[in-house]
Amino acid sequence: MKDHSLSAMIGEDRLFGGKADILEQTGEKTVFHLDCRDGDGTMVIYRVFPGIELIFNDFHAFHCAEAQTGGRDDILEINHCRSGRFECRLSGNFYGYLGEGDLSANIWSVQRISSGFPLGYYQGAEVFIRIETAQAALSGIWGGIGIDLRALKERIIGSRPCFMMRAAPRIGDIFDRLYDVEKNIRSGYFKVKILELLLFLSIAPLETNGEDRPYFPRAQVESVKRIRAELMEKLDQHITLADLAEKYGLSTTALKTCFKAIYGKPVYAWHREYRLYAAAQALRKTDRSIADIADSVGYENASKFSEAFRRQMGCRPLEYRRFPLPFAGFSGAAE
Repeated sequence: MKDHSLSAMIGEDRLFGGKADILEQTGEKTVFHLDCRDGDGTMVIYRVFPGIELIFNDFHAFHCAEAQTGGRDDILEINHCRSGRFECRLSGNFYGYLGEGDLSANIWSVQRISSGFPLGYYQGAEVFIRIETAQAALSGIWGGIGIDLRALKERIIGSRPCFMMRAAPRIGDIFDRLYDVEKNIRSGYFKVKILELLLFLSIAPLETNGEDRPYFPRAQVESVKRIRAELMEKLDQHITLADLAEKYGLSTTALKTCFKAIYGKPVYAWHREYRLYAAAQALRKTDRSIADIADSVGYENASKFSEAFRRQMGCRPLEYRRFPLPFAGFSGAAE
C-alpha cells in the first residue's frame, strides 16, 4: 500500500523540489534538512495517528522553498508560531502573516505561491491531517470523544482561504507543552494534546476568538519592504510616517498596519531598535569613536545614545565594546 504521509511525500521528493534530505529516520520519527537559498531549516515529523502527523519546524532563513501542494481539499494543516514570523503569499497576489503565539489553519487546495520568514528565523509546530484516513482512525477512539474532522474543516475554514487566531492562552497551553516533552512519554503525550487541540477547535467560540486577519495586497507589501530598506539606509535621518506614506503611495494607517504585520513591531519601535543594532555592530567591528557611531545612527547627543543603548543592552556602549554580547531583542536585521 502506498504511503501517503507527509514524511513519505517529502522523502520521495514530491514536495520541496528535492531540496529536503533525510537526517534521521527511526520508528515514527523522521528528521529532514531543508536547503533554503539564504539559510536552512529542519522539520522533525512524528506520526501520531494514522493520517495525523505532528511537525516541528525550525528555520534560519528569510526564504523557503514552497511545498507543491496542488489542489487537495482533503488535507487540513494547522500551524502554531512559537517564535519569529511566517509570511505566506497566496494566489491572487495577497500576503498573510503568522506571528508569535498565533494559530492558522488551511486546506491544501489553497495554493501558496511562496513562503518566507521576515525576521530571518521561525520556530513552530504543525499538525498535518489527511482527513479521511484520520477520521477512520479517530472514530470511537475513546468513549465520550467524538471528533468530526469534516465538520471541523468546514467550521474553521468555511469559504475563507485561511483561518487565523491571535495568540490565546488556551492555544498556548496546548502547544507550549508540545515543544519540550520527555522522550519516554512523547508518543502518548502527542496523542493526548492533538485530541485536545481538535476538541478545542470543535467547540471554541471562533466567531469571537477567530480573526479574519486582513490579507495584504502584494503592491502594499512590496512598498512596505522598500520603506524598511530605506529606513535601514538612512539611520541618521528622522523621517516621518506621513512623508514615507506619501512617497510610496500608502495611507499612514495602511503603512503602520502592514509594517507591524510583516515585522511584528510598529515602524518607529523597529527603527529605533535597528539603529541600536547597527550601532552594536559598529562597536564590535570598528574602532570608531562612540560619538561618531552615535551620530551615524541619528543621535545628536552621545549621552542620549549611551542611555538608549544601556536600556536595550543592559550596559553602556564602552562596556559593550569591551565585552560584546548578542544584541538583545532584535532579529532579522537584513534580508
